[in-house]
Amino acid sequence: MPSRTWEQARAATRLANNLGGELGLTPTGHARLRAIAGTAAATELTLEDLVRKGEQAMAQRSAGDRALPDPTDHQEAQ
Repeated sequence: MPSRTWEQARAATRLANNLGGELGLTPTGHARLRAIAGTAAATELTLEDLVRKGEQAMAQRSAGDRALPDPTDHQEAQ
């Protein structure tokens, strides 16, 4: 076989391996996807906690607790 054919075969193999890794079809790619998914789940929980705290703050504010700053007030503090 000519050397150009071998170069193309190696390039195709390398591309297939890289794409397989991106899809999680290799051990390293699978581990990377699991790490990303774990980070996303942790971030999601954190966002849920922030939403809950915001809802509690708004409920306290509407109940008459004026000690909390108005989050919609965009005036600069003087």
